[in-house]
Amino acid sequence: RSAVKRERAGARPATRSKTQPQRPAAPRSGGIAAKVGNDTYSSLADAVAAVTGAGDKTGTVQIVENIELSEFIVIPSGADITITDDGEAHTVTMASSAEQRSYAAFVVERGGSLTIDGANLTFTRQASAERVSGLVVCHGEFTLQDGTFDFNGQTVAWNTNTNSASAVIHACGEDAVFTMNGGTIQNAFLNTNTAGVQVSSDASFILNGGVIKDITGGGSARSGAVLVYAP
Repeated sequence: RSAVKRERAGARPATRSKTQPQRPAAPRSGGIAAKVGNDTYSSLADAVAAVTGAGDKTGTVQIVENIELSEFIVIPSGADITITDDGEAHTVTMASSAEQRSYAAFVVERGGSLTIDGANLTFTRQASAERVSGLVVCHGEFTLQDGTFDFNGQTVAWNTNTNSASAVIHACGEDAVFTMNGGTIQNAFLNTNTAGVQVSSDASFILNGGVIKDITGGGSARSGAVLVYAP
């Protein structure tokens, strides 16, 4: 059965990150969205692809600009990606068009690993009157070290698509592990079967710190800030 796991006794979801995000930076000229080492890329997808296309599929992507995602980014099996900031505040916004609202921003495949470690990064969705997918669906390993996932008060949609998240962060499958060491998950309105964090199909959620707040609505026993399903 799925379980919310805590690495140490007394870990609380109300522990706040000590690093305060800065104000969003003005857009940079030159069309650079992200860096991998000294290499620059015009999109986050291209930067991630450069790492996953390398021999060991391991590396750090630094976001240097506000980014709008028009399609989801896949972290494939065998990849180990860390996304961080450049010391300035940037927002990554996933599109909510009719074509994209059913998809998460990040899909971590079984055997893949994604870490978000940027105090100045905010991940959100484009405003929509429709219910929309959450931001991360994890079938492998996802770690929130620092950063903010702000759902902008929108309603989370319930969806069984493997590339869709029925929570702001959704861990799904027996090999899925979401570890929250810091950061913030906030500002979501819930539908039935949705959550701020959802753990399903024998996945694991390890809560060491961070903040989960302002998760409201639902109108069902099958919704909440953290929702755990048995396999």
